[in-house]
Order: sequence, then structure tokens, then C-alpha cells
Amino acid sequence: IRPLEEILAEAPVEGRSASTIWRFVNEAGAQARQILEQVDYAEVSLPLITVDIDETYFDGRPILFIVEPISLAICGFYVPADNDRSSETWAPFLLILQEDQHLDIFGGVGDAAKPYPGTFQAVLEQENRFQEDIFHQQRDLQTLRRKLENSTYRAFGAEYKAASQWQKEETAEAQEKLRQAQAESLRQAEVHDAFAEYCSWVTDAFEIVDLRSGEIRDREINEWLLDEAIVAMSRLDNPDVVKMSQRLDNHKERLLLYLDWLEMQLSPLQAELHTYLDDPELEKAVLRAVARRWR
Repeated sequence: IRPLEEILAEAPVEGRSASTIWRFVNEAGAQARQILEQVDYAEVSLPLITVDIDETYFDGRPILFIVEPISLAICGFYVPADNDRSSETWAPFLLILQEDQHLDIFGGVGDAAKPYPGTFQAVLEQENRFQEDIFHQQRDLQTLRRKLENSTYRAFGAEYKAASQWQKEETAEAQEKLRQAQAESLRQAEVHDAFAEYCSWVTDAFEIVDLRSGEIRDREINEWLLDEAIVAMSRLDNPDVVKMSQRLDNHKERLLLYLDWLEMQLSPLQAELHTYLDDPELEKAVLRAVARRWR
């Protein structure tokens, strides 16, 4: 509703009340339901479908959403009558999409909500078919980095204050406070700078293509880099950073799954390229040029 209010406020029409906007939303929602109930992918040629799953809240009730990320089409949505968001609700919802809409689901992507992995394992009867999105992790890493940065600035402020007090008094007590403030500001700065560096390692570990060389990453390289960042963070003198390292360690199994899927999809393309060119060095150069351009 808020985006609609902003759009209508700029349009050359009289302001619309919240109740009028609410009517527009309801009408569009009713039309969407009619369309979605008739969607059938049986006669549509699609690649392997990886669906995005998530939930949003409206009027205190959860709405489960399924989106096909290539086309951004909403494949379906469901409002549980009992507000249940467990895998017992998600799994039947996905099964309905598969059976009624003939949507051939290969896997799924979503946030770190606990029901998702079990849902896909139940529906597809296979493990390793749910990828946690990396964006929540990157966002929270940057949020923590800013928190450490602000703490460092406060420590600098305390040091300047202690230095000013020492210049006025020049007592042993003021000197000791200055020494402690200097040590603390140095510690905070070192923690922040090290953590900022390790954040860049994590971001690099999520990359698909090395932009400098065009090399397509694989699970082994990226997992090694992510492990190095996790270990390095665990050694820093800050409980929030240590907690973040534990979180990454707990979730890493599902954070890099897309690289396995990528390798699966690349193999036939690489074989086709080899048949066409029959020159390993040229094949590598072509593949890396395309990958760099894609990136």
C-alpha cells in the first residue's frame, strides 16, 4: 500500500484514501488468484526449475509465496488458515504446484528459515536441494562491520577525552586512564580492520566468476576460502564476531550448494564446446571470456 500511496501522490490526480487503495489491492489480488489457479506448465518447455520460497505477513497472517526466479513469475501462494509455517504446510503446497501446475521443481532457494531444507527433502525425496541465499549473510556481515566501526569511533573519543584530562592534571590516575583508553581504541581498531578484511573473503567465497581471470569458481576453492574466513573470525577478540563465525560455520553446507548445481549444468556445455572447437586452450579462453562478460 505504501508504494501505491507514493505513486498516487505524484500522479496528477486527487489524493486517494487508504480505503480506496485497499480496494485496488483487493481487486488485483482477486484477479491474481484467478490467473494463478489456471496456470499449467505441462506444455511449456522450461529448464530445470529452482524456485524461490519465502513468506510475508499481512494483517498478522503469513502468506507463503513461490516464485520462479528466471521469469519472476509467481507460481503460487497460500495463506495457512492456522498460521502454520512449518514444513508440514510448505511441503503439501509445493506438491500441489508440482501436480496441478506440472511444475518440475529441481530445487529451491530461500532464507535460513528452519522448515525449508526439510520441505524440499520431503517433496523431492533428495538431499542437497535447498540453497540458503547469501544476501542475508552479507547484509548481516556489513551490519556487524558498521557496529564495530562505531564502537571504534567511540573508543577513539574516549581516548581523546582521557588525553585531554591527562594534559590538565598530569596525575598517575589520569595517565593510567589514558593508557587503558589507548589500548582499548587500538584493540577495537584492530578488530574492525581484521573483520572488514575477513568480510571481503566471505564475499569472494560467494563469487561464481573471478572477474580478473574469468575463471569459473568451484565448490572446493570457495569452501576453502569461506573456511579460512570462519577460522580467522573465530580468533578475533569480540563475542559478536565469534558468534558470526559460528553462524557461518553452521550454515556453510547450504550456502555454496549453487556451485554444485552450476557444475552440473556446465558439464554438457563444456562437452559441446569441446566437440565444436577441439582445442583445450581455446575452449578455456572462450569459456572464461563468456564467463567474465556474464559477470
